Amino acid sequence: MSFDQDVLLHCGRWCTLTSARHVAEHGEALAKGTDRGLPPGRLVYKTVGTKGELAVRVVIGELRGAEEDWVGRGESSLELPDGRLLIGRLDEECLDPRATPQPIEVEPGDYGVEVFTYLASAAGPHCYWKAGGDEPFAAWHRRTRPSEELPLWLQDELISGGGYEDPEFESHWMSILEDDKRLNPLRRTLDLRPPLDFVIRLTPGVPTPMPMPKDWDEIGMEDGARRLEVFPRTPVFGDPRG
Repeated sequence: MSFDQDVLLHCGRWCTLTSARHVAEHGEALAKGTDRGLPPGRLVYKTVGTKGELAVRVVIGELRGAEEDWVGRGESSLELPDGRLLIGRLDEECLDPRATPQPIEVEPGDYGVEVFTYLASAAGPHCYWKAGGDEPFAAWHRRTRPSEELPLWLQDELISGGGYEDPEFESHWMSILEDDKRLNPLRRTLDLRPPLDFVIRLTPGVPTPMPMPKDWDEIGMEDGARRLEVFPRTPVFGDPRG
């Protein structure tokens, strides 16, 4: 069984995975934050940092291409009795209506959940530092991918920072910052094709775990952090999978 779908989400510090049925049954508790007594498998919280908009891909099956270049990984499990996965932010209305245009339809059942974090996300640098990385991103990219241009998301960060993180090329980044004819097309491309923050992989048939000491399953920002020797490729929203 194979499946993939890309979604843009609007979240705060937390991103929540749950089912439409659980929202219908426990909506008031979810919205008010009094959900700690819910049975395991009803919802998964993912720490995402402070970025407002998230580009997320949901997959069933193997990771492909740039998806394999994750820098952090966390896992949990989730019941989807109605096969309708909701991802987003919880508020007084239970789910922010901007969180996802509609539920993601999969086969009903129990699922293992893996959340893979990528370097371009707000959580990516935290994973990199936790795994022992200390080389500036631009220098790391040039050392390990000398024939390739810096990815657009990294170029945008360097431009926004005035080249502070790339002092040898500071004048180059400052010149783009001051030139709308070069800056605007780059940012339009990023608006249309942002880098993925996370890939959520569902594995069918994984039973819901026994209750854990904590009251809910939280996948942290830096869980499963790993450092890659070569600068990671960037999976992009809407692009064909490699």
